[in-house]
Amino acid sequence: MCQAKTLKICANHLVLPSMPVQEHAGNDKSCVWHATDFADGELKDELFCIRFGSVDKCKTFIEKFQEVVDSQSTKEESEDKDASAAAGLLDKLC
Repeated sequence: MCQAKTLKICANHLVLPSMPVQEHAGNDKSCVWHATDFADGELKDELFCIRFGSVDKCKTFIEKFQEVVDSQSTKEESEDKDASAAAGLLDKLC
């Protein structure tokens, strides 16, 4: 989705570590990724595609998308460690 006033791209779905983005075959100005869509009231796995006016904008989008994916995987690992530490403390209390 593109915001009307700012023309900034926004996605109404979570960006997860299991969500790779890649260039669309045959077009250097577009890229695709899979995400779960809930627009119709039911969860469906959908293929999303976005096309840009230039190759540079597409590459920038892919880089930023990948940065978010990487930060989510780092965050997930950190949360797993925190959960394990909390479980260890609870075991000591019991």
